[in-house]
Amino acid sequence: MAWDSFSSTMSNSSSTRFIRSFPADSEIDTLIDEASTQTPDQFKETYKKLEEKLVFEKTYIAPLYSSLKAQALIQDVLNKESVRISKSRSLPSEDVDFKDKSKRATESLVLQSTMPTLTSLDPIKGNDGSINIINTNMHVRLLNLTDDDKITSVGSLSLNHVIAEGNSEYYFILRDDINFAAIKDKTAVDTGERVGADDVIFSLNRAKRT
Repeated sequence: MAWDSFSSTMSNSSSTRFIRSFPADSEIDTLIDEASTQTPDQFKETYKKLEEKLVFEKTYIAPLYSSLKAQALIQDVLNKESVRISKSRSLPSEDVDFKDKSKRATESLVLQSTMPTLTSLDPIKGNDGSINIINTNMHVRLLNLTDDDKITSVGSLSLNHVIAEGNSEYYFILRDDINFAAIKDKTAVDTGERVGADDVIFSLNRAKRT
């Protein structure tokens, strides 16, 4: 296939990799605890102080390199406007559309990662570039991130959610139209078994143990 039939997108924001190994520090712990109880408007200033101490005063964290997220698509097949690129979240397949909309009912959408080795298909153990696009499209999260990293219920297991003052209590209204899937004859099928609150509790407890 000709190269001019491909298109790539790249995010404006970079992600920086850090060395994260430092001894216990009461000043750092205090700032982290303080930020965890603040609203987004408040914790920006706290995180600035935290960065100042971590990177400049104490040099506990040293930036190694910055990388840009990039995605490629076949313009002859996909609608370029439907392929977004987020700061943190991987590409959700439900938003991607064919250039010829009549193909929706007959053609399969193929998403491919450029990394040949996967860390793990377990969504708790695998959380890196090799597995993110698969996890995003195989599993439904309790909450999602928008393209600019804001928490949202859209496209998640939660119909709605609220965070109580102090950021220590979270309340969720779960959707009643999401079921577990199973593989039958190499095809994903709906089991009819609804994903409920007990399943959320099980998953969170398992994450704490893993």
